[in-house]
Amino acid sequence: RRAATRRSSKRRRHKSEKKEGASETAERASGRAERSVSLGRKRFTSQRKTSGERVSGREVEAVPSVGAERRGAIRERREMSPSARPGKRQRRAEVEGGAGSAPAEEQHEQREAAAAVPLPRRRSSRLASREQEARDAAILVRTERLPPTRSEGPTPMLDEICFTLHIETTNTSPQRGMLLNRFEEPDSMITRLCEGQITQYDRETDDLVELSTAEKEKPGYIGETLTLESVWKTRDGRIVDTTRRVYKNTRGFFTVAEVVAHVVDFERIDRPKSKWFGGVDCHHVFWQGLYPNLTGDAFCISWGS
Repeated sequence: RRAATRRSSKRRRHKSEKKEGASETAERASGRAERSVSLGRKRFTSQRKTSGERVSGREVEAVPSVGAERRGAIRERREMSPSARPGKRQRRAEVEGGAGSAPAEEQHEQREAAAAVPLPRRRSSRLASREQEARDAAILVRTERLPPTRSEGPTPMLDEICFTLHIETTNTSPQRGMLLNRFEEPDSMITRLCEGQITQYDRETDDLVELSTAEKEKPGYIGETLTLESVWKTRDGRIVDTTRRVYKNTRGFFTVAEVVAHVVDFERIDRPKSKWFGGVDCHHVFWQGLYPNLTGDAFCISWGS
């Protein structure tokens, strides 16, 4: 019974609080409505005052004001063409001096004279930067398209060719598992060494194409002297053997075919001196080009596998 009494008293208090809250909300809404009405009246009266209207009894008399003159000048400028419109300073002078400060014909003549004077066009900094970038890109493209030249040494044609050394020996080791490396026995000796086809990579066919006779006659090395050198060292840097050969010509350059023939002649002398896993090196036989030695007075041959 006491619990029921407490619940009923709580309900009564809750209902009374709801009623009080609703009354407060209604009072606030009525206050906001009154304030909005008063603000609307003030705005209406201010608009009528600024528009130059004076209310006296029932009659309404229009009184010219500065705002009306200013709006009239703005309408005139809008009707004019964009080229004949006055500038900011001229508009400010017209507003400050009044509409009747100068005759309309003189003002129109002044505007036409100002419009006839061509104004200098300023170049956009962004456009200038884009034009400069385009000129720089064109210069870079022209520079990249120029063929590289060398006063002396291998030509780009020599770097693009491919050929393989064919080596025959007396005692080749059997293949070891899945390895494709070629090993020679310690007592194996070279009996024949020659070059294969001289080819060049063709981008259109994505394949190697054999050089023609005319392509083989192109310059492969610029200079009257071609010096080839090879130095064999141990892992600790000790020199075991060296080979150095000098080839000369009187034309001032060696053709591609002549360079390949001199390389094969050099390998016939130098390759038997090599050691790779106990035997002569017959695995690195793919041409990779010439590179200068440490002193810069000769060229070494690079072979790949």
